[in-house]
Parts: sequence; C-alpha cells; structure tokens
Amino acid sequence: MTTATTADTAPRPSLRLWPGVAVVTLTAFLRFVLPRFVPEAIIIGVLGGVVCGLLVALWWAFFSRAPRTERWGAILLMVAAMAVTSRLVDKSIATGMMGMMFFIVAIPLLSFAFVAWAVATRNVTGGMRWATMAATVILAGAG
Repeated sequence: MTTATTADTAPRPSLRLWPGVAVVTLTAFLRFVLPRFVPEAIIIGVLGGVVCGLLVALWWAFFSRAPRTERWGAILLMVAAMAVTSRLVDKSIATGMMGMMFFIVAIPLLSFAFVAWAVATRNVTGGMRWATMAATVILAGAG
C-alpha cells in the first residue's frame, strides 16, 4: 500500500487571471476609447493592441499559474493557428499594411478571446479545458 505525498494531494493553485483581464481592458481602452478623445493617438491604439497581445502571451506563459503543459501548449497552438491562418487569408489582407495587416488585427482579437476563455473555464479541468482552448484559439485566429 502506498501513501500519497503532500505534493500529490495539495490543491492546485487557482489561475491568476487579473493580469490577463487588465491587459485586455487596456487593449480595449487603447484601441477604442483613446482614439475617440485624441484622434491623433490611433497609432497608439493599433500598436498597443499588438503589444498588449504579446503581454497576454507573456502573462499566460509565466504568471498565470496554469499547468506547464497547458501554458506552453496554448502558446504553441496560438503560433500555429496564426501561421496557418496567415497563409489562408485573402491577398488583400496578406499584403495590406506591408504584410502586417493580418497580425495587427488578429493578435488583439486572439488575446481577447483567449483571456475570455481562461476566465470562462477557470473551474474546468482535463480534456474539456484543452478542447475549448483549441476551439477558441482556432476560431479567434480564423476570425
């Protein structure tokens, strides 16, 4: 008969979601609110969306408290979804903004969808969490 160690029975720490929510809130502010009051700041909203999207990836990879396989699996899935989708988009999007249009539009959308998924599934475990993550990333990347 084997006994369980404290590492086996210790509860998993809950996800740290507030940084992701804060970053997508900042993204929305920079993208939609700031340009309404300061029209010259539209470039800040556009580039801020990309920077905030990268901050979401950093949060998820290093500060979310998600299981390691889930953290890195999500990052790899996001990169793969963006790479595949960038090859499938219309030529006008693929070449727009010197080839960056797809990424400038898709990164903030993907980060928002991913954080919304993380909040919605914070109490879900196992295969259902992985399946919903994959569906969210694929649908947001294709959006």
